[in-house]
Amino acid sequence: MTRNEIVVGLDDSPSGKAALLWAAEQAIRKRAVLRAIHVLDWPYGPDDTNVDAPPHNANQTFDEAQARYLASITRVFNDISPRPAWLIQFATGEPGPVLVTQSNGSQLLAVGTREHVGLGRLLAGSISHYCLRHADCPVAAVPTRIDAELAALGKQGGERRGPNMHEIVVGVDLSPSGGAALAWAAEEARATGQTLRAVHAVDVSPAFNMELGMGAAAVPMDAAAIDAAYRDPIAGIFEAIRPEPNWHLRFSAGEPGPVLVAESDRAGLLVVGTKEHVGIGRLVSGSVSHYCINHAQRPVVAVPAVRDHGSDPRHDHATRRSG
Repeated sequence: MTRNEIVVGLDDSPSGKAALLWAAEQAIRKRAVLRAIHVLDWPYGPDDTNVDAPPHNANQTFDEAQARYLASITRVFNDISPRPAWLIQFATGEPGPVLVTQSNGSQLLAVGTREHVGLGRLLAGSISHYCLRHADCPVAAVPTRIDAELAALGKQGGERRGPNMHEIVVGVDLSPSGGAALAWAAEEARATGQTLRAVHAVDVSPAFNMELGMGAAAVPMDAAAIDAAYRDPIAGIFEAIRPEPNWHLRFSAGEPGPVLVAESDRAGLLVVGTKEHVGIGRLVSGSVSHYCINHAQRPVVAVPAVRDHGSDPRHDHATRRSG
């Protein structure tokens, strides 16, 4: 059974803060528990430039250094004004495997991406890709710029509101993970009142991709001009989610990764499938989901194929501290 919680990797880097703030928005909208996990980065101390240690504290004890370290991370969590049920946890180990294990059975795992500086261990780069490859729940990769945008908006009616949150773009194909991504995006759109735009990247010739600049542009295609044997199965899975009147299916020519990044430029969220390697056209998975995480300017949620999740007692091993 899926737990009503969102797990977020926590540190004090710009992308870590962006992921925390975005995950808090999701938890508020979904009335879910937020569980922030910081993977301790040892050793640390006065020689670590990531810790603000004045010269006169150069001889601080290990316990003093530890207390300052944990307090600095806790302040990051407290800055979002956590709800009473929200939690901050500390754990040891490699960040990627720890976050994957801790998020087993959760609604969502959120991590920051792109940055390579910050206190402790930054949840970025290879860590977000590790989570994408191994997590059993959907993984949201949040770029740094979202932090400043969300913070600038402040609170409206008691809740924070994100930028351009009116639309979700989802990559769609016939693979199991493509179907899971579409179903997840549809549920998210209904829960948040957003519109949904499903995009299928049509697998075109290498020569045509070269004309597009190796697929760097999304070229809309007239659905009526696409062979019915190719078009109708895609249209069928879109219709299976019982789309709302303002939801749309769009066909675009080009490489899937660049097409989806371009299509999501003005959207609030991009959703893609992951892990599978079969399906009509080109599957939105594997290197495509990695491409989207590396290049999209909006949060990207990568959804694995549906699996039967049971509760996992391993998530309880981290040390809990109430928020």
